[in-house]
Amino acid sequence: LFLFGAIFDESARKDDEVFRLAVADLNLNNEILETEKITISVEFVDGNNPFQAVCVFSLLFNRTTSHQHSSLFFLCACFF
Repeated sequence: LFLFGAIFDESARKDDEVFRLAVADLNLNNEILETEKITISVEFVDGNNPFQAVCVFSLLFNRTTSHQHSSLFFLCACFF
């Protein structure tokens, strides 16, 4: 299981759509991901409030590490 978390500024709605489509394409490609699948978590934050982005990252990371899955991989990307 791969979990990708993305934190977007409120003005980055198109980036969110591109991110979701890219993950969907990867999940459909069995040559890249034979048995694994990617799940995503997207959060929107105020781009003028970096503290909020850090808090959201912490929540995403803690949510991810609470999984009991042995092959869990976490990546968080911030888009501002």
